[in-house]
Amino acid sequence: MSCTFPLLVTAHSEKFCHIWNLENLNQNNFNPVCVFESPLKSESSSLCCFADGKGFNLASIEGRCSVNKVNFNVQNPKDIVTNEFCFKCHRQEEAGKDAKAYTVNMISFNQKHKTFCTAGSDGCYIVWNKDTRARYRFSKPAPQGMSACAFSDDASLIAFASGEDWTKGAEFAKQRPNQV
Repeated sequence: MSCTFPLLVTAHSEKFCHIWNLENLNQNNFNPVCVFESPLKSESSSLCCFADGKGFNLASIEGRCSVNKVNFNVQNPKDIVTNEFCFKCHRQEEAGKDAKAYTVNMISFNQKHKTFCTAGSDGCYIVWNKDTRARYRFSKPAPQGMSACAFSDDASLIAFASGEDWTKGAEFAKQRPNQV
């Protein structure tokens, strides 16, 4: 779930998202204004509303993200959400082999510069610009997956958490010592 007024988005099973316009909620009607099917091939793992509340990013377990715009001023509920584009991230490419895809565990928006960060099971965080469709920064892989990321309010710092996210299964998690 993610919220930036007036937008509230929730991700559910079967790749569906529910969209609410918080300006139009009343005591008699809490129904979403739109039910949106994810353009991604696999189930959702994270989502985050844009800093201006005019859209959201949705990520999946297959190492992909989608950028979606929201317009509450249209008449047809099916036209409220527009998928702008989808892109691959958190993947390891090897020559002659299929790319290994990792789960996108977290998306966080930078309020000042309108960029966003994704944190993945590959142990990396990546900073993106949705408007220019560019990747700005890529971290070196951490020994464990990145489970969370966030920007400071003044955009001078980015914080991230690295830890066991169970992407390699329970047997691998038992072999790892707990570390802080």
